[in-house]
Amino acid sequence: MRNIRCQTDFDRSAFQLGCSGSHKFSFRSSLAYDFAPLLFQPPRVERALRHDRADARRLALLYLAPTLPDPLAPAILAMAEDPGSRVRRALVSILSERPHPDHLRTLLTLIHDTWSSAEPQYQEPDSYDVAQEAVIALAANEPLSDEVGDILLHLANTTDDRTLSKYALIVAAHCCSAGIQHKISNLVNIPEARWIRLDAIDALADAEAVDPSIVAQLSSAYLLKAPPILAAPAAHLIGAHAAIPEALRCFETIASSNKRRALLLVGAAAMAPRDSEAAARQLGREIPHCCGVEGVT
Repeated sequence: MRNIRCQTDFDRSAFQLGCSGSHKFSFRSSLAYDFAPLLFQPPRVERALRHDRADARRLALLYLAPTLPDPLAPAILAMAEDPGSRVRRALVSILSERPHPDHLRTLLTLIHDTWSSAEPQYQEPDSYDVAQEAVIALAANEPLSDEVGDILLHLANTTDDRTLSKYALIVAAHCCSAGIQHKISNLVNIPEARWIRLDAIDALADAEAVDPSIVAQLSSAYLLKAPPILAAPAAHLIGAHAAIPEALRCFETIASSNKRRALLLVGAAAMAPRDSEAAARQLGREIPHCCGVEGVT
């Protein structure tokens, strides 16, 4: 009993040192942060949510959240405004595994988080990691409303972080309505020379299903005249989502163009998961055997 009592006293001291905020114990107390939540009941750990040190708040959050029912308490969701990026990131990881309508508003706050992991001294472009992960977490709440879809498209169109923009487009294309998909397709045709045009068509091509009227807009004429950087993902979209007969007719026209014939390979590769025989037989005869289309599986 004496040994147990001494160990308990030591554990209590470790927790107190870990949460004391004392710089004197800042290095040796790192283990205390790791073990303290395992040694005490949630009511005592809740105090660490208000601690001065972000590491203490983060570990307390990660420990407490699994003990709480859905929806999470307002005090937990309010940590979206925590000054520590690691705390906000921990909250995103929790919400990504616990989709709930009452958590949606918190995630919509976090997708606008502007903490960047980029190193300014190396002139790296901004990388809003918390926001990126929050956008991905939104996908667990599908289907998403058009209101959320519009928020994602505005974010994609205005953020300085291209990766974040891509994620927002992909989630909108996958999880929102056909109306939002049409808005994504409109981004492809904006007059400015911007990366979002390419990323928008990539997002649609990656979606599990695309509204047929969007695919119908991508004719053989579009593939022949569009800039190559847009023609390639457009060919992928047609191969992946157009009805097989329509896709084959489109690519048969492309086969007569020496400059754009390579798009048949893109279309065949995208079509293969749906109908590998049609992709290899119908498109393969239009492309030299050295290109290996017969091997599409």
